[in-house]
Amino acid sequence: MMHATAMPRSLFAPALLCVSLAVAPPQCAPDQPAPRTALASEGSTGGSTDASTVAAPDDPAKTPADAKKAPESTATPKPKDAVAERTMKTTNNPSGGYAVTHEPSWAVQSEGPSTVLMPSTTPADPANPEFYGFSAVAWNGRGALQEPANTELAVRELLADAPGLRRDGAAEKIDGGGILVRCSGEVNGRTMRLFVFARTIDSKLIGLVVTGDDATIEKRAQVARTLYATLRKPDAAAMAAQGEAGAVNSADLAFAGRWSTEEVLSSGGGFHFGGSASMVTQRILDLGRDGRFTFSSRSAGGGSGNTFESGLWIDAQGTWSIERTGGATVLVLRGADGRTERIRCTIYEGQLVVGESGARKFYSRIN
Repeated sequence: MMHATAMPRSLFAPALLCVSLAVAPPQCAPDQPAPRTALASEGSTGGSTDASTVAAPDDPAKTPADAKKAPESTATPKPKDAVAERTMKTTNNPSGGYAVTHEPSWAVQSEGPSTVLMPSTTPADPANPEFYGFSAVAWNGRGALQEPANTELAVRELLADAPGLRRDGAAEKIDGGGILVRCSGEVNGRTMRLFVFARTIDSKLIGLVVTGDDATIEKRAQVARTLYATLRKPDAAAMAAQGEAGAVNSADLAFAGRWSTEEVLSSGGGFHFGGSASMVTQRILDLGRDGRFTFSSRSAGGGSGNTFESGLWIDAQGTWSIERTGGATVLVLRGADGRTERIRCTIYEGQLVVGESGARKFYSRIN
């Protein structure tokens, strides 16, 4: 099956990188969007980013002479609408299933379902950089995020890879059916705070992380709230670039659904390790009836008195279909990263069986 991307797969990997290491996010050059005329629709896109402005072009029919003859207006001039004339940019992340609007001068770095926005790539305080990290994990069929049981489940997913953080109070309900989780922790003897804004978009749990010390976190949280309010589905053009999906043929509906398998690893500790260790990884393959797939995983394990549990990580996304050639049935996965994988498959006694003889994996239906 498809492999994970190179970026750490934690829901808030950007925050972990910056807070735990106390360094600025990786530098990247800010994108400079091309301004559009007032004739361009606000929702149109030019790929993964979109710049919009309401500044109208000059009237080419009016000559300088005409301008001199025009009578001066006696009306009090209206102040310019700074918001209307400001160009904003939309960054789409089709892999994560979200889009966000932000200042056009900000640096943007995206990989897989993660996106990092940075107002400056040269922060005044490298140990306390300002950044806004987004990512996504699967949330298929789990219900409303603000339901108490789902809120706790989401919090565990959000904080699974940050055992050193402590929660500061209960999760807060916010607009859009989302939640806000406040945390804090010590980094190099300095108290740092971390806010996680989360909401669901279709079958994804989208997380927005912002960090700061006591002097900066509240101001940054206000910016994060503004960014959170712009979260939405990716623009149609961005989704089309990810790969066209169509309804699954009726003959292939037996393959549609959510499938799961488990891999178990264990080792004897012996003299050097003082005990044994084991890890169980659950891999989930979601084959949607709309022709899209999501491949995700979660792990848990322990040894020598220690235990760990990860959140649900998205490893790959894209479109899927079934091909039948030469008597073989093949599952075709076309990833958002451009890779295509073909795997021999069949349905046997209610299970999805993938792979060749001697290397088959059995997936059980979980919904």
